Amino acid sequence: VYITATAPTTGGSFNGANPNIFTPTSDDSNLYNQDIIDNLNTANVVITTGATGSQNGDIYVNAPITWANDNSLTLSAFGSIILNSDITNTGNANVVLRSDNTGTGIGTVCGAGSSFCGGAATGVVNLTGGQVSVYYNPSVFGTQDVIYGGGTAPIAYMLVNNTTDLQNIDLTPASSTENYALGKNLDLAAITNFAPLGAFSGRFDGLNNTLGNLTINDSTPAAGFGLFSNTNGGAVISN
Repeated sequence: VYITATAPTTGGSFNGANPNIFTPTSDDSNLYNQDIIDNLNTANVVITTGATGSQNGDIYVNAPITWANDNSLTLSAFGSIILNSDITNTGNANVVLRSDNTGTGIGTVCGAGSSFCGGAATGVVNLTGGQVSVYYNPSVFGTQDVIYGGGTAPIAYMLVNNTTDLQNIDLTPASSTENYALGKNLDLAAITNFAPLGAFSGRFDGLNNTLGNLTINDSTPAAGFGLFSNTNGGAVISN
Protein backbone atom coordinates (compact mmCIF):
# COMPACT_ATOMS: atom_id res chain seq x y z
CA VAL A 1 0.00 0.00 0.00
CA TYR A 2 1.29 3.43 -1.00
CA ILE A 3 -0.25 6.34 0.93
CA THR A 4 0.07 9.32 -1.41
CA ALA A 5 -1.32 12.79 -2.08
CA THR A 6 -2.67 11.58 -5.43
CA ALA A 7 -6.39 10.98 -5.88
CA PRO A 8 -8.24 8.71 -6.27
CA THR A 9 -7.71 5.69 -4.05
CA THR A 10 -7.25 2.60 -6.22
CA GLY A 11 -6.66 -1.07 -5.59
CA GLY A 12 -8.55 -1.32 -2.30
CA SER A 13 -11.35 0.08 -0.18
CA PHE A 14 -12.57 0.86 3.34
CA ASN A 15 -15.25 -1.35 4.91
CA GLY A 16 -17.21 1.59 6.36
CA ALA A 17 -17.36 0.17 9.90
CA ASN A 18 -15.71 1.31 13.13
CA PRO A 19 -12.85 0.63 13.01
CA ASN A 20 -12.90 1.56 9.35
CA ILE A 21 -10.52 -0.97 7.79
CA PHE A 22 -8.75 -0.43 4.47
CA THR A 23 -7.79 -3.64 2.69
CA PRO A 24 -5.86 -3.65 -0.60
CA THR A 25 -7.13 -5.80 -3.44
CA SER A 26 -4.19 -5.52 -5.85
CA ASP A 27 -0.47 -4.82 -6.04
CA ASP A 28 0.63 -1.17 -5.97
CA SER A 29 -2.51 -0.08 -4.13
CA ASN A 30 -2.74 3.72 -3.97
CA LEU A 31 -4.42 5.12 -0.85
CA TYR A 32 -5.20 8.84 -1.11
CA ASN A 33 -4.15 10.48 2.16
CA GLN A 34 -7.23 12.74 2.26
CA ASP A 35 -9.43 9.63 2.29
CA ILE A 36 -7.66 8.50 5.47
CA ILE A 37 -8.10 11.94 7.06
CA ASP A 38 -11.78 12.07 6.13
CA ASN A 39 -12.41 8.65 7.65
CA LEU A 40 -10.48 9.58 10.81
CA ASN A 41 -12.99 12.38 11.32
CA THR A 42 -15.72 9.81 12.02
CA ALA A 43 -14.06 6.54 13.10
CA ASN A 44 -10.91 4.74 14.14
CA VAL A 45 -8.97 3.71 11.04
CA VAL A 46 -6.96 0.55 10.34
CA ILE A 47 -4.85 0.14 7.21
CA THR A 48 -3.74 -3.44 6.68
CA THR A 49 -1.87 -5.62 4.21
CA GLY A 50 -1.72 -9.39 3.90
CA ALA A 51 0.22 -12.16 2.21
CA THR A 52 -1.74 -12.13 -1.04
CA GLY A 53 -0.29 -10.55 -4.17
CA SER A 54 3.28 -10.60 -5.45
CA GLN A 55 4.68 -7.82 -3.25
CA ASN A 56 6.02 -7.76 0.31
CA GLY A 57 2.92 -6.38 1.99
CA ASP A 58 4.68 -3.15 2.99
CA ILE A 59 2.95 0.13 3.83
CA TYR A 60 4.62 3.31 2.57
CA VAL A 61 3.51 6.58 4.14
CA ASN A 62 4.49 8.89 1.27
CA ALA A 63 2.11 11.76 2.13
CA PRO A 64 1.26 13.40 5.49
CA ILE A 65 -1.65 12.24 7.62
CA THR A 66 -2.96 14.96 9.96
CA TRP A 67 -6.12 15.03 12.09
CA ALA A 68 -7.33 16.67 15.29
CA ASN A 69 -9.68 14.30 17.17
CA ASP A 70 -9.01 11.23 19.32
CA ASN A 71 -9.82 8.56 16.73
CA SER A 72 -6.92 6.13 16.50
CA LEU A 73 -4.85 5.16 13.47
CA THR A 74 -3.38 1.68 13.08
CA LEU A 75 -1.05 0.60 10.30
CA SER A 76 -0.80 -3.20 10.22
CA ALA A 77 1.58 -4.53 7.59
CA PHE A 78 2.37 -8.08 6.55
CA GLY A 79 5.84 -6.69 5.84
CA SER A 80 7.37 -3.37 6.88
CA ILE A 81 6.12 0.18 7.48
CA ILE A 82 8.16 2.97 5.91
CA LEU A 83 7.52 6.55 7.10
CA ASN A 84 8.47 8.95 4.32
CA SER A 85 6.03 11.61 5.59
CA ASP A 86 4.81 12.59 9.04
CA ILE A 87 1.79 11.33 10.94
CA THR A 88 0.45 14.18 13.11
CA ASN A 89 -2.41 14.38 15.60
CA THR A 90 -3.37 17.17 18.02
CA GLY A 91 -6.39 15.50 19.65
CA ASN A 92 -5.04 12.84 22.06
CA ALA A 93 -5.23 10.02 19.50
CA ASN A 94 -3.12 6.88 19.67
CA VAL A 95 -1.13 5.50 16.73
CA VAL A 96 -0.16 1.84 16.34
CA LEU A 97 2.49 0.78 13.83
CA ARG A 98 2.51 -3.03 13.56
CA SER A 99 4.88 -4.64 11.12
CA ASP A 100 5.00 -8.41 10.45
CA ASN A 101 1.34 -8.84 11.41
CA THR A 102 1.42 -12.65 11.08
CA GLY A 103 4.69 -13.30 12.94
CA THR A 104 6.86 -14.49 10.05
CA GLY A 105 9.96 -12.85 11.54
CA ILE A 106 10.32 -10.43 8.63
CA GLY A 107 9.29 -6.79 8.84
CA THR A 108 10.25 -3.60 10.66
CA VAL A 109 9.24 0.04 11.07
CA CYS A 110 11.48 2.79 9.68
CA GLY A 111 11.35 6.57 9.93
CA ALA A 112 13.74 9.50 9.95
CA GLY A 113 17.10 8.50 11.42
CA SER A 114 16.59 4.76 10.98
CA SER A 115 19.38 2.91 9.22
CA PHE A 116 16.99 0.23 7.97
CA CYS A 117 14.60 0.09 4.99
CA GLY A 118 17.39 1.53 2.89
CA GLY A 119 18.14 4.27 5.42
CA ALA A 120 16.21 6.86 3.40
CA ALA A 121 12.96 7.22 5.37
CA THR A 122 12.18 10.79 6.45
CA GLY A 123 8.95 10.70 8.49
CA VAL A 124 8.11 10.71 12.19
CA VAL A 125 4.98 10.56 14.34
CA ASN A 126 3.99 13.73 16.21
CA LEU A 127 1.19 13.39 18.77
CA THR A 128 -0.30 15.75 21.32
CA GLY A 129 -1.48 13.68 24.27
CA GLY A 130 -1.54 10.30 22.50
CA GLN A 131 0.77 7.30 22.49
CA VAL A 132 2.74 5.69 19.69
CA SER A 133 3.10 1.90 19.91
CA VAL A 134 5.49 0.17 17.49
CA TYR A 135 5.81 -3.59 16.92
CA TYR A 136 8.77 -4.77 14.85
CA ASN A 137 11.57 -7.30 14.36
CA PRO A 138 14.90 -5.92 15.63
CA SER A 139 18.20 -6.48 13.82
CA VAL A 140 19.55 -8.09 17.02
CA PHE A 141 16.95 -9.63 19.32
CA GLY A 142 17.02 -8.04 22.76
CA THR A 143 18.47 -4.73 21.52
CA GLN A 144 16.17 -1.95 20.36
CA ASP A 145 16.68 -0.39 16.93
CA VAL A 146 16.12 3.31 16.24
CA ILE A 147 12.59 3.55 14.80
CA TYR A 148 12.79 7.27 14.10
CA GLY A 149 14.50 10.29 15.60
CA GLY A 150 12.48 13.27 16.82
CA GLY A 151 8.71 13.43 17.06
CA THR A 152 6.83 11.56 19.78
CA ALA A 153 8.99 8.82 21.28
CA PRO A 154 7.34 5.45 20.62
CA ILE A 155 6.90 2.53 22.97
CA ALA A 156 8.73 0.01 20.78
CA TYR A 157 8.02 -3.71 21.20
CA MET A 158 10.33 -6.34 19.75
CA LEU A 159 8.30 -9.21 18.30
CA VAL A 160 8.64 -12.70 19.78
CA ASN A 161 7.92 -15.04 16.87
CA ASN A 162 9.47 -18.33 18.03
CA THR A 163 10.47 -20.22 21.16
CA THR A 164 14.12 -19.17 20.86
CA ASP A 165 13.10 -15.52 20.98
CA LEU A 166 10.94 -16.20 24.01
CA GLN A 167 13.72 -17.88 25.98
CA ASN A 168 16.22 -15.19 24.92
CA ILE A 169 14.23 -12.50 26.73
CA ASP A 170 16.15 -13.74 29.76
CA LEU A 171 19.52 -13.95 27.97
CA THR A 172 21.09 -10.88 29.61
CA PRO A 173 20.07 -8.45 32.38
CA ALA A 174 19.76 -5.71 29.75
CA SER A 175 17.32 -7.73 27.63
CA SER A 176 15.05 -8.22 30.65
CA THR A 177 14.40 -4.47 30.80
CA GLU A 178 13.20 -4.13 27.20
CA ASN A 179 9.71 -4.33 25.62
CA TYR A 180 8.41 -7.42 23.83
CA ALA A 181 5.23 -8.56 22.13
CA LEU A 182 4.06 -12.02 21.14
CA GLY A 183 3.92 -11.99 17.34
CA LYS A 184 1.73 -15.10 17.01
CA ASN A 185 0.52 -18.16 18.92
CA LEU A 186 3.46 -20.32 20.07
CA ASP A 187 3.47 -24.02 20.94
CA LEU A 188 6.12 -24.74 23.59
CA ALA A 189 5.69 -28.54 23.52
CA ALA A 190 9.22 -29.09 22.21
CA ILE A 191 10.71 -27.46 25.33
CA THR A 192 10.71 -30.13 28.02
CA ASN A 193 11.88 -27.79 30.76
CA PHE A 194 11.23 -24.11 30.12
CA ALA A 195 13.44 -21.77 32.12
CA PRO A 196 11.16 -19.12 33.67
CA LEU A 197 11.96 -15.54 32.76
CA GLY A 198 13.33 -13.78 35.83
CA ALA A 199 13.83 -10.25 37.09
CA PHE A 200 11.76 -8.84 34.24
CA SER A 201 11.13 -5.10 34.39
CA GLY A 202 10.08 -4.28 30.83
CA ARG A 203 6.77 -4.61 28.99
CA PHE A 204 5.35 -7.84 27.56
CA ASP A 205 2.26 -7.53 25.34
CA GLY A 206 0.68 -10.83 24.32
CA LEU A 207 -1.33 -9.12 21.56
CA ASN A 208 -4.12 -11.58 22.44
CA ASN A 209 -2.00 -14.51 21.24
CA THR A 210 -1.44 -17.68 23.26
CA LEU A 211 1.45 -19.74 24.61
CA GLY A 212 0.57 -23.44 24.63
CA ASN A 213 2.03 -26.52 26.37
CA LEU A 214 4.35 -24.70 28.76
CA THR A 215 6.26 -27.26 30.87
CA ILE A 216 8.56 -26.45 33.79
CA ASN A 217 10.23 -29.46 35.43
CA ASP A 218 11.84 -28.01 38.55
CA SER A 219 10.77 -29.28 41.97
CA THR A 220 12.86 -26.70 43.83
CA PRO A 221 12.66 -23.41 41.94
CA ALA A 222 14.98 -20.71 43.20
CA ALA A 223 12.38 -18.05 42.54
CA GLY A 224 8.76 -18.00 41.43
CA PHE A 225 7.12 -20.47 39.09
CA GLY A 226 5.60 -19.68 35.71
CA LEU A 227 6.41 -17.93 32.44
CA PHE A 228 7.90 -15.13 34.56
CA SER A 229 9.51 -16.30 37.77
CA ASN A 230 9.50 -12.74 39.12
CA THR A 231 9.09 -9.18 37.94
CA ASN A 232 10.64 -5.95 39.12
CA GLY A 233 9.03 -2.58 39.58
CA GLY A 234 7.78 -1.07 36.37
CA ALA A 235 7.05 -4.36 34.61
CA VAL A 236 3.83 -4.41 32.55
CA ILE A 237 2.43 -7.74 31.32
CA SER A 238 -0.78 -7.55 29.29
CA ASN A 239 -3.07 -9.19 26.74
